[in-house]
Amino acid sequence: MKKILPDKLEELLLVFFLGMMTIVLGMQIVSRYIVGNSLSWSEELVRYLFIWSAFIGVPYCIKLGSSLKVLKFIEFLPMRLQKTILFIDRIILFLFFMLMLYFSIMVVRESFVSGQTSPALGVPIWLVYLSVVVGSFLSVCRVVEKIIESANNVDSKADSF
Repeated sequence: MKKILPDKLEELLLVFFLGMMTIVLGMQIVSRYIVGNSLSWSEELVRYLFIWSAFIGVPYCIKLGSSLKVLKFIEFLPMRLQKTILFIDRIILFLFFMLMLYFSIMVVRESFVSGQTSPALGVPIWLVYLSVVVGSFLSVCRVVEKIIESANNVDSKADSF
């Protein structure tokens, strides 16, 4: 099956964000305890990297099929009904992330127009809000991949997502 997104996209982004958070926090610790001078911008940058990693983590979980849901009830149903419920679940997720994408684009647009910047870094706030747009877009792509995957595996056992 042809994938919409590169297979390791979320993993690479998550490793990058975690690595950057580790480096910045390490710099903050060294600066505070060895140099005796605290960095004014490190907490803010780590907070923004954490926000980005949270929104990139959502499509990663969708890709792995590890989203939160109650599957024990579904396992007792006939296979055809299981597949139908999982398909409806995917459609609902698709619609939810499309709404998130639409409204997050509106928030980024308003934030861009306002010109608001962060206090310590002076970074435009729309870059932080852009994490919701990117996460929602990647989530839509991963849900579409799952829908296509389940449509191609008509005869197989119902999967966990």
